[in-house]
Amino acid sequence: MIKKSILIKEKNKELKFFNFNIKYNLILNLLKLNIINLNTFLKLKFQIQKLNIKLSERRKRCFKTGRSRSFISFFGLGRHSIKEFFSEKLLPGLKKSSW
Repeated sequence: MIKKSILIKEKNKELKFFNFNIKYNLILNLLKLNIINLNTFLKLKFQIQKLNIKLSERRKRCFKTGRSRSFISFFGLGRHSIKEFFSEKLLPGLKKSSW
């Protein structure tokens, strides 16, 4: 299982990303509606710039084990979980290959 500290760090990154998007879209809409001028927009943008976390910095994790490596995004699971589900026949369509 994943450590709680790592999970908390990932959730904090996600929250920072969404907070930045909300605030940025808010001041962008205020600029479009001519409620604030360009100078004020640039000042506000600079203030919230430190909240910017790129979406690519977030790690995708297996929802069952929390493992970040060997993650298969089609299923949303790690390879260990997929192997368990296929062996219990919870995911259809697997044919074991042997040669």
